[in-house]
Amino acid sequence: MKFSTVLGTFALSTLEAYRAYASPIEPEAPVQSLITRGTEYCCVQTQIDGNTRNQFVSYPLDGLKGAVARSGECVIVAHQTSTPPSRDGCSKWVFEAVNCDGYQNPSAFVRDASVCK
Repeated sequence: MKFSTVLGTFALSTLEAYRAYASPIEPEAPVQSLITRGTEYCCVQTQIDGNTRNQFVSYPLDGLKGAVARSGECVIVAHQTSTPPSRDGCSKWVFEAVNCDGYQNPSAFVRDASVCK
């Protein structure tokens, strides 16, 4: 076998292996959500323009602050405390509606975990 054939085969197999490694398995990697980050959670009920949503929000969020609901430009932000949920930290969370002037009664509350199941 010629040296150029061996070298060419090696180059092609290396290129194929590189392309297989470089291409993702899924077309888009899933965005890391608030639900999947933490080890402890609080059940949060949000409402914007009459649309109610119940979800578990992880603790801690980056910087103890993060968006928990969004509708257009209206965003509800949770401000967590340094007290973890296992020590009644959920009851101390404060929620803030940002850019919600044109929306009806944006609100958020911590609820019992059974509401989010």
